Amino acid sequence: MVDGPRLSVYPDGSVSWDNGGTRYNYRRSDTRILIFVDEKGALHPTVVDNKDLYPEMFVSLAVVIEEDSMPKFTDRFHAFKRKVRPDLEPCSWEIKGRGYQKSNGEHTTREDMIRTWRLFSDWLRRLDIEWHLHACVSNREKIVQTHSEIDWNHKSASHSLMRTNLAALVWNCIALRGMRMTSIGPNHDIISPIMTVHDIHMFYDRLRDKHLERELPNVFRFCFEQDPLVRGLIDTLGINAEFVQIGFDDRRPCFAGIEFADMVLYVVYNFIAGRDVAGMSSDPEMSLRYYQPMLHAIRKRIARSVFLGRQEVSSVIRMSDCVDYTFGRVLVDRMSTGIPQRIQI
Repeated sequence: MVDGPRLSVYPDGSVSWDNGGTRYNYRRSDTRILIFVDEKGALHPTVVDNKDLYPEMFVSLAVVIEEDSMPKFTDRFHAFKRKVRPDLEPCSWEIKGRGYQKSNGEHTTREDMIRTWRLFSDWLRRLDIEWHLHACVSNREKIVQTHSEIDWNHKSASHSLMRTNLAALVWNCIALRGMRMTSIGPNHDIISPIMTVHDIHMFYDRLRDKHLERELPNVFRFCFEQDPLVRGLIDTLGINAEFVQIGFDDRRPCFAGIEFADMVLYVVYNFIAGRDVAGMSSDPEMSLRYYQPMLHAIRKRIARSVFLGRQEVSSVIRMSDCVDYTFGRVLVDRMSTGIPQRIQI
């Protein structure tokens, strides 16, 4: 473990870190944010599922909503679900990007999903709640090739992959205000604007891999404990971080955030793989009226990569050359065309 960075604390409670003449500033926010995380792709780097549209890709996606806005968001999302299935209470059934199970036990048809995505597109464009989207994209094949020092046949290999992606998401989500502009201080040092750091409550859906599911809380804690700068900021600013795994059977109102993240991830993942949802882009009228507006509603919420003033967060991000932190910018640019296109990772 390397020595921790020198942090300067000011009377207003803000903290700064001087890195070779560049000063990075951090302030604790009074607002807690809720982070709803979902993933797509095989959790183990050496496992290839040829049924996936993009077998070598692993995507972690997080939807971020302020805690005070969550009750209103849940009401809005349940209103959308009522339109999809007016005969059922919203909390009595689960919706996913790939569909839902109908009352007769059968899965949704393409026609069912076209109707669902039309409703979702209209709903998303009218959503009057602030939310942000963060994504961390990994090429699993490159990770295995680049890091031969890791025994990828060991069950802990999936922990390394998840730890890398989750750590990237955690810090992108916590620091919602990025460092776009810099200024020159009185001593000719370069000063970055203050980055606001939030308390967080992260929710993660249940996993099929029960061993990894049990390890996820440890993976989450790792994000905060292993890097000196991260740990120093957490301790100095008094940031609180909680991690909760929930499933549909838990019947918690906040599960609406998990459902929403799943649907957004479905759109994003398919777009990256060069596919739309329910064939919507193949019909010019449907594409113009529903699919393209839905993409636009998502792309304007995608947050650019925000980090703590370094290209990588030392030991937290162990595979920085295989995790694309600038992917948000690429995705925003590509989605502006409204045409699904496979993006090389």
